[in-house]
Amino acid sequence: MLVGQRHATAADTPPTFNKDIAPIVWTRCAPCHRPGEIGPFSLLTYDDVRKRATQIAAVTARGVMPPWKPKDEGVFENERRLPTADQALIAQWVASGAREGDAADLRPAPNWGDGWQLGQPDLAVRMNDAYTVPAGGTDLFRTFVIPIPLSQARYVRALEFRPGNARVVHHANLGVDRTRSSRLLDARDPAPGYEGSMERDARYPEGQLLGWTPGQAPHPSPAGTK
Repeated sequence: MLVGQRHATAADTPPTFNKDIAPIVWTRCAPCHRPGEIGPFSLLTYDDVRKRATQIAAVTARGVMPPWKPKDEGVFENERRLPTADQALIAQWVASGAREGDAADLRPAPNWGDGWQLGQPDLAVRMNDAYTVPAGGTDLFRTFVIPIPLSQARYVRALEFRPGNARVVHHANLGVDRTRSSRLLDARDPAPGYEGSMERDARYPEGQLLGWTPGQAPHPSPAGTK
């Protein structure tokens, strides 16, 4: 009887941000929703999350956030889908008043830091000149031509794309042009790069689809991949 009463009391205790919600938000939301990243607002503190609690409950319940396209009930490596139990816990937290809770329950926040997610790269290839995206107008498709300073072929274990301003970049596709076609188009345009999509001679490496979208986490190729 006493055991049953203890379980009932624990189940009836409203969740709090410090104990229950912060670990979810820091793991699933804050990688994008923090200063300098793609998220339009920060979700690092209780105040950040509290003022958007209703919105967070709605988008997580619908599966809109965190972004995850696969709909099948399969098991995926590096899956970002929010578990049903976490969705329910967020909804319960909001419905019960979005309490902050005891400060002693709050774990230290992760140290995301700034810079490369996979550590210092062996080679960083950068644009020579920055391109300024106009404040108004329609979507802009532009290709930037960046030479790779290598004297011989190298195997690439991982690739990480870092836009200067992630909030204005919708997506990026990366191709390799073994001809001079892309360089000629770049030379004809006075601004960095050239207008439009990649030249047809710029192609994905065989067996690879190199692209980036906001919130996409870089990952190395599996061991033994060539």
